[in-house]
Amino acid sequence: MKVFIILGLIGMVAASGYGPRPACKKELVSLTLKACRLEAGEKECTSETKVVGDKITYDKECKEIEVCKPVHFIPRVAGHYGGGYGKRSAEAEASYTECEKETKEICKRVPVKTPVEKEVETCSQTPVEVCEDVERQVAKLVCSEVKH
Repeated sequence: MKVFIILGLIGMVAASGYGPRPACKKELVSLTLKACRLEAGEKECTSETKVVGDKITYDKECKEIEVCKPVHFIPRVAGHYGGGYGKRSAEAEASYTECEKETKEICKRVPVKTPVEKEVETCSQTPVEVCEDVERQVAKLVCSEVKH
């Protein structure tokens, strides 16, 4: 059995060194490729009116209400009229007159919001793909069989 293995190994070594071997060399070959890039396309613009904020102004809002006319209050102190300097008595009386109505106008400022519009231009560019043929030199391994 060992003999067969040794003979097989000898045969492999002999075959690898004595068979026809190809001769190879590098050659430059020209290839045509497509080289592409993106470039800016046509510019397209649109214009539209948009609300860009608010302007606040104030209006005067008025209404009429009924109020009592101011009345003078005159205290009566122990037989003394007016705001005298005498002693005060626990029996001090007040003299009231009935409310006399009058109309009064009350006004307040009310904010008014007005939208502010402006013409706004929006532009966009769509990219365009541009391709061109380009020559490139590449190395190619060319092998030929050598005959003995």
